[in-house]
Amino acid sequence: MAAGRAQADGGPHQLGLNSGTAGLAGDCAACHRAHTAVAADLLKAALPGLCLSCHDGTGATTDVVDGYQFVPDGSGAPTSTVLGALRGGGFGYALIDSSHAARLITSSRATGFLGHVGVLAQSAKEPVTSTHGGTGTVWGNGPDGTTDAGATGVVLSCTNCHNPHGNGQYRILQTLPGQDWANGVGGVASWSAPTNPVEVADGPALAAGQVRNYTVLPGNLASDVVAAHDTPTQGDYWRKNAPWNQTTGSRDPLEVGWNGLAPTNKASNGGTPPPNGNGLMTAWCISCHTRYSGLVNAAGTSSSLAPSSDAIFTFRHLTANYGCEQCHVAHGSNALMTTAAELALTDPAGAVPGPVPSAGPAASPVTSADSRLLKVDDDGTCQLCHDPTGTVTIGSYVGPVPSPGIP
Repeated sequence: MAAGRAQADGGPHQLGLNSGTAGLAGDCAACHRAHTAVAADLLKAALPGLCLSCHDGTGATTDVVDGYQFVPDGSGAPTSTVLGALRGGGFGYALIDSSHAARLITSSRATGFLGHVGVLAQSAKEPVTSTHGGTGTVWGNGPDGTTDAGATGVVLSCTNCHNPHGNGQYRILQTLPGQDWANGVGGVASWSAPTNPVEVADGPALAAGQVRNYTVLPGNLASDVVAAHDTPTQGDYWRKNAPWNQTTGSRDPLEVGWNGLAPTNKASNGGTPPPNGNGLMTAWCISCHTRYSGLVNAAGTSSSLAPSSDAIFTFRHLTANYGCEQCHVAHGSNALMTTAAELALTDPAGAVPGPVPSAGPAASPVTSADSRLLKVDDDGTCQLCHDPTGTVTIGSYVGPVPSPGIP
């Protein structure tokens, strides 16, 4: 597979191309018009439509609406062959096999629970039940002790999280996510925009014949490159270990929890981008969802044991060992929340999201309209790490194939 020219930090998103350091050729006309623009910032179309004119699988290999990546042709354009399911799910549909998670217990500690969440076929894609797109509430935004549950009415589009010009960061992520970059401010008056940039350094440069892997395919994760033997329905959304049934070998260093100290960032490390790891994705996520951090002080005390000063987000799940991306996807999840408790579950503001009929397979029951971007149906996400009864024996396996012994 040839190196893709329409990948992140590729095509019109190349840092050197847009900064002029690679020469003064540029590719501005891919998105801008100097005198005939129809949208702000001299864009030839408004967001998110401009981004989706490529990232629907017609111009870029990534279809962020349906949640999969296509195999590129020799020039970097997408073919009609699906490579695999996107790690972040999709904004309209997703291929997370959320109804068939598997678990293997190797010890009595929480870290001894190994999980696997597979991939649906392209034809079996399911509508998302939670998404980061559009207008909504940034739950937990603001300092501890804030009286509301978050910033409401915030409009998120592609450039709130990604830098379309390229910046050398992982997935061209903005170092200060969430801001209204067109106006340089937050989306609404109540928004507490990040002020401490989090640098998530990109992987190594690609060699000839390689292409970025934006999917959950195992591939060669050290260099983020697709392996030739992978097939579209392979992969693991849980991504804790590789292979999933082994007790060693962290699957993705970005998903290891934040270390509890100040986020590794440009200000604190002398301007040098940090290595691609050490819980940077958690530090990045909680720069917007500030009151979701499972740490309440610089020493790394877990608020699941020590309460915070916040009346709404008082006790919080630990984030020191496992980061946000362990349990959640970024774009959208098709997980189903169908139990009586989940259908009545309130959001942090105290409201019950309305139910959605038949969001998943045809025979599925009514589900909550908010699966909180989780990867597994109902309470399965919790049970992939926890046995609250303390009765399940070491070596116990639950779930469909792949069975223990198969990556």
